[in-house]
Amino acid sequence: MDADVELGRYPAAAASVQRMVDLRPSLASLSRVSYLRELYGDHAGALTAMGQALVAGSSSAYDLAYIDTLLGDLHLAAGQLDAAGMAYGNATAQVSGYPLAEVGLARVAAARGQLDAAARLLGAVVVRLPLPDAVALYGDVLAALHRPVEAARQYALVRVLTALQRNAGIVVDLENARFEADHARDPGGRPAVALSLARAALQDRPTIYAADVLGWALRQAGEPARALPYAVRATRLGTRDALLWWHRAAIEADLGRLAAARDHLRLAVAITPHPPVHDRAAFARLAARLSVPMPVPPATGG
Repeated sequence: MDADVELGRYPAAAASVQRMVDLRPSLASLSRVSYLRELYGDHAGALTAMGQALVAGSSSAYDLAYIDTLLGDLHLAAGQLDAAGMAYGNATAQVSGYPLAEVGLARVAAARGQLDAAARLLGAVVVRLPLPDAVALYGDVLAALHRPVEAARQYALVRVLTALQRNAGIVVDLENARFEADHARDPGGRPAVALSLARAALQDRPTIYAADVLGWALRQAGEPARALPYAVRATRLGTRDALLWWHRAAIEADLGRLAAARDHLRLAVAITPHPPVHDRAAFARLAARLSVPMPVPPATGG
């Protein structure tokens, strides 16, 4: 099932996971049901299956902490900040200092506009376990706090960490491409690198998320016409991931397709009114251009 998902063969993955559940409705199989439902835009079904995975249980506190963290991710993706915070808190109760859950708590704080709190949480996490995604988020939060020199240090560290992973034989093209595409228009951005990595990622892992990253890399490199087919491909399952729809809306707006851009931006806002820190200003500018109502921006302290 996992191989089918990573190769973008979603109907085959659904058949495989159904066989898994029929044989044994366990934490492992039910969490995979949740992910497939999430991919197909069934948020309520994904939450139900993840809750069933928790009920199925495990003898490992780390397994339960991981499932609680995934549950928090689902709530966060839907803008349900209180529920997300509770799930991440449950994960840290299972395993003290569980880093994925602490990163989740930092994302919740950032979504609430509590950037100082998010920075404190992330600063502690990346010292213990410098995961590239967490380090990148820490840089984004520092940039939003108008601490550009510190943010630049974190972005440089992301590139060092991904290079080390690559040298160790770990395939990180998709994650690295996402980071480079997100920051391609920053001072010192590397749009050509983002494109090269994104093309390699889509070749190896033809998922909706790889299509999204390549589309976004093309848009960031000033090629929205070439980006649009990938954005359409990324949203073909109806996945309720606001970032996919925000990316598509931005590409459509670049092409002057304002009605479609407005519809897709409204959908992104309906999914969650809390865009990621690094996209917040651009998201707000596009919303203003398209006359899409946005919630009052949160404060930047806390």
